[in-house]
Amino acid sequence: MAKFLAPANGPLTSSLALPILAAFCPPARVLDRIGVLGVKSVSFHQERRRMDNKRQRFGAAGWIAIAVLLGFLVAALVYAADVWRALGSVAISGAGWAFLVLGALLTIAVGAGLMALVFYSSRHDYDR
Repeated sequence: MAKFLAPANGPLTSSLALPILAAFCPPARVLDRIGVLGVKSVSFHQERRRMDNKRQRFGAAGWIAIAVLLGFLVAALVYAADVWRALGSVAISGAGWAFLVLGALLTIAVGAGLMALVFYSSRHDYDR
């Protein structure tokens, strides 16, 4: 099993060396050599198992929060169904449906983009 032995701040961290490292090293070793993993002398699978063992289960407050959020979801669905039934006699044109679908897709795209920025900033220490 491959070990991580390279220093994170050594000569292999230059951007010119990255394609060479990627060609000759396993991906986890490349990440370690450029300082992403920060794991020294520990195999990738050992570190993964250690992180899995540190995960904690939900406590009482976590389950209460999930129950409250599920309650909000049910209330929103009941309200949406009620409004949908009230609009039963209103006709929506083809352009209206197109803009409705376009608005939903753009909303999902903006949400996904913002989540990607959150993960990117977290991974690259921009959120400190």
